[in-house]
Amino acid sequence: MNGPIVFCLLTFGANFCLALVTVAPETTTENDQFDDPRLRPGVRARVTQHGMDLVARLVTDGLMQVVPGIDIPDITASAAGSTIKIHNMHIKEFSRPTSSVNTNKGKGFFWNTRDVQMVLEADFELKASLTFFTVTKRGTITARASDLVFTLLMDIGRDSEGRMLPYNYDCNAYGSNIDISFEGGLSSIFNFVFRAFRGQIKDAIKAQICAKAEEEITNQLIPAIYAMPVTVTVDDDFVVDYRLVKFPTYADDYFEFHVKVDIKFPRDTSKYCIIEQGAVFLKENITEPGFWPPQIPAFANDTERMVYIYVTDYVMNSGFTAAFKNGKLAIDITENMIPGEMKQFLSTSCSMVSLCIGAVFPQLEEMFPNQKTEMDVFATEAPVGRIDGNEISLQAKGEAQFYVAPSGVRANLFTINMTISARVGVSIVGNRIVFDVVSLLPEVDIKETNIGEVGSGFLFETVLRIVMRQFVMPKVVELGRQGILLPQVPNLNFTNSEIISHVAENIFIIATDVDYTIPEGFVLGPSTGQQTGA
Repeated sequence: MNGPIVFCLLTFGANFCLALVTVAPETTTENDQFDDPRLRPGVRARVTQHGMDLVARLVTDGLMQVVPGIDIPDITASAAGSTIKIHNMHIKEFSRPTSSVNTNKGKGFFWNTRDVQMVLEADFELKASLTFFTVTKRGTITARASDLVFTLLMDIGRDSEGRMLPYNYDCNAYGSNIDISFEGGLSSIFNFVFRAFRGQIKDAIKAQICAKAEEEITNQLIPAIYAMPVTVTVDDDFVVDYRLVKFPTYADDYFEFHVKVDIKFPRDTSKYCIIEQGAVFLKENITEPGFWPPQIPAFANDTERMVYIYVTDYVMNSGFTAAFKNGKLAIDITENMIPGEMKQFLSTSCSMVSLCIGAVFPQLEEMFPNQKTEMDVFATEAPVGRIDGNEISLQAKGEAQFYVAPSGVRANLFTINMTISARVGVSIVGNRIVFDVVSLLPEVDIKETNIGEVGSGFLFETVLRIVMRQFVMPKVVELGRQGILLPQVPNLNFTNSEIISHVAENIFIIATDVDYTIPEGFVLGPSTGQQTGA
């Protein structure tokens, strides 16, 4: 990377690029944008002015590294009967300027770097025609530039696959005082003559920095953005759709981007698949979940942290739907899956002082003595989740089929219908969203039986409680503690993350700050491996 601007745009921005790039204004209002429920986002992300301040610091770090290495072309110019050739011009000193990244409401954002101070050195050859003679002089000049200002404005749209599409970027440089000095004999004469060339030197500096910025945007940023996936495969099975459903929107002190984030399940992406709106699906699976994201309130006062992420329950419900439709919500509980101390419970025969399923249902010992009971547990419809503040309420319906397999031949015992209601607390631990089971309440009834009357009294409820406590709860707790990783971006870490309280329904809000760790071997400013954050 060797561009003064795109260090930040790429190293921080290609993976977190919406914190940097902007969009031309749309003709629709914010309310109009999401009247069509199909265009509502599953997730909305907000980058506040605090986040943009971090971006500005990273841009400045990039400038500190690359500006001293910029090549400035040779200058040949004539003025007042004199001709000067300036070559080998290089920036000797470059003081840290002041940078800012701000939104331009209704239009986009602009990057501004001001108070730029630099010292340049160059070789020269001057032919000065004086009154009675011509003087030729070769030597070195020093130019001191102060009060330079650079600005960059970039618009970003959205391509047909929901990926960011940069266009219409514009870099400008203006201002500055240029003082040129010559040391040596006839210095007063040459210093006077050199004043005529201040404008050319100033224009050359401005042109090169902006040319380098635009070159890096064209050759580095745009290809990097096009290389970014709009879908991500999770756990080798599920495809998460990260398409932008709308252009970013802007306020005075933050900007937001709107991402689909629904979950699909392509059974086989190696064959019989097509591309649909940026995601890969089987032909028979190219359908939306059948429901749409809820409206996300404005939350205009959420500006204290660097980043806010508004997650709707559409995301998990689309995942539940994908998992259900593709057989992921089914499990065959066999003996080898049962903890050692619980294996006895699944036996159809046991001693008088032991508890086993044969003791609960005595007919099992008579019909299938000394067998191990196994279970098929599966959902009969997609679970439904609803977010309420910092908790999620879940309801799942399914069946559990109990069976034995003497001599390898399956014999179904009985089947129960189950409705499980759960409440789950949501929090953030480290870089994961974790889920703590607050309550888990089952309701059951017998669907069918092949062993005669099994009833639904005390013993049956005892069996159910044991099954829930020993088999279901540990698995649910384990999955909840594993949680979900926050978005992973190389060298970018979320810090001070929390789920914040609010009164809206169907969403939870992640508030976080950001640390950016400069990659090893990539020198920025005074040291490597440093962290920039808040």
